Amino acid sequence: MGVGARLGEDEEVLLALPGDLLSVIEEFSPGEGVYEERGMVYSSTVGLIVRDMEERRISVLPLKQDPPMPRKGDSVLGVVVGIRKDIAEVDIYQVEGARSFTNPYKATLHVSEVDTRYVERIVNAVWPGDVVKAKVLLLRDPYPLSIKEKGMGVLLAFCTKCRYPLLLKGGRLVCFMCGSHETRKTSSNYMLKWGSVEARLIKNLI
Repeated sequence: MGVGARLGEDEEVLLALPGDLLSVIEEFSPGEGVYEERGMVYSSTVGLIVRDMEERRISVLPLKQDPPMPRKGDSVLGVVVGIRKDIAEVDIYQVEGARSFTNPYKATLHVSEVDTRYVERIVNAVWPGDVVKAKVLLLRDPYPLSIKEKGMGVLLAFCTKCRYPLLLKGGRLVCFMCGSHETRKTSSNYMLKWGSVEARLIKNLI
């Protein structure tokens, strides 16, 4: 343990490492960031030890807070990693406005949650490799997503034939490498729009 510092009359703060013995259960009850085993209280993370002398409770506050988990209603950014029947499998990498996750959360996008209009096949809306912005519908594993709302949808798509980034031109996605025309449910914030990007920017993405 490091050198302690007094924050107030009822709290004392020290640095703890995972597995550090902090107390016996008779002296302090376990709070956050600790665990009890055979009457002993140990730290479960790297952080600051806080002893609440009034409540007789001991906790360890992490030095680095993890990004918040996706919640119902959150806008999230992810990548389509697979297609099966009417469902796209998505890896969520970030809640919009927060730090990226070290390990992505698994999510699914059903064809019924693609557009307010009828979409026959999920591949008419998204394709593996597409970067999407979506809304979390429920808190469960995997997270169910929707891209129906305005602003939701594909932010960046790649040609299914040559994997060149697709440029949005006149409501259609065009590949300037092989000439392919493709359809997606694009976001109003699609990254590569005709007239607003240079060819060298597209080349830097491949």
